[in-house]
Amino acid sequence: MVVLIQALVPMQTAFAEGTEEPATDKSRVSCLSPHAACEESKVVIDTLMKVSKTYSQGDFEAFSKYLDDDVTVFDDTKKKLIVGKKAVLEYVEKRWKDSHVGPNPVLSYTIEHPYAKVNGDTAVVTFKAVKVIGGTKKPGTYESKSTDIFVKKQGEWKKLHYVSHWKKVKS
Repeated sequence: MVVLIQALVPMQTAFAEGTEEPATDKSRVSCLSPHAACEESKVVIDTLMKVSKTYSQGDFEAFSKYLDDDVTVFDDTKKKLIVGKKAVLEYVEKRWKDSHVGPNPVLSYTIEHPYAKVNGDTAVVTFKAVKVIGGTKKPGTYESKSTDIFVKKQGEWKKLHYVSHWKKVKS
């Protein structure tokens, strides 16, 4: 399964193989060759796609709805754990603004082969992420091996923790 988010270019949005809805924003999320381990893992992967889409659009109000109140993220650069919804939202919004404005916009973001393992009300999703950055400051292609942990509360999957390690692979 590949999830593609094309930022800054008007496109259509596809949530499941063979289904599309009209373009109303600047991002594209598509899912190719889905192969979830179980029905609930499909729901988790769909949630990951929605999280990625809201992030790519810079819609942090919608993005925040997919975060658990106790969400954490590890800042690999500063070797620091960021704890709590408010702190994580501030961190994510700053990173988004740094990446999407100025001389180095994110041109595309792809989630490759996400695999969700569901165990009760907890799910772990592993995937490879690829982002292409344009402009003159830091152009190139970057990859990350990523892990997201989701928790199911009141019937909805919420992101509880995530970590990624970005490395430049092409100039």
